[in-house]
Amino acid sequence: MLRHIRYRSPLGGLTIAADEKGIAGIWFDRQKYFAAGIDHLGPEDDGYPHLASCREWLDRYFAGSRPEANELPLSPRGTPVVQAVWQTLKKIPYGQTALCGDMRLATRALIKAEKLMTKQAFNSAMLRNPFAVVVPTHRVVSGSGSLKGYPAGVEKKIWLMRHEGIDASRFYSPAVRL
Repeated sequence: MLRHIRYRSPLGGLTIAADEKGIAGIWFDRQKYFAAGIDHLGPEDDGYPHLASCREWLDRYFAGSRPEANELPLSPRGTPVVQAVWQTLKKIPYGQTALCGDMRLATRALIKAEKLMTKQAFNSAMLRNPFAVVVPTHRVVSGSGSLKGYPAGVEKKIWLMRHEGIDASRFYSPAVRL
């Protein structure tokens, strides 16, 4: 059974859900695909161990520390290919960005796929990433330097990049002035 808590971040509210295996999701309020694939978030439970661990991880992150994604037990829901995308994204270091195409190739190598993962399949997995902040889709940029495609919004993506020391002025977004 899932349990959840609410978390207040500098970027607004987050909902964190967990089951007995680990964190099932971390979503910004009103982000696209909020709690996708989850029927019921379950009761609010401040004392649930996985939720307390995630709260502490987020506290450290927003205070300026650089906790590793692997410190949290994640309990992802998704196909093996989608989970491979999320696994690949976790390898992008703090303070760095990665090109979307390079991440697709890295995922292909991880799953030993004979065919190149399509752009659409990879982008769909990124947009449906249920682990906001922890699985760093905010560090992925297009080959043209565009910052589009972050389910919580480009403004949050830019804030997270700057928080991690990334010079976001190198990139562009038609909707947001950098």
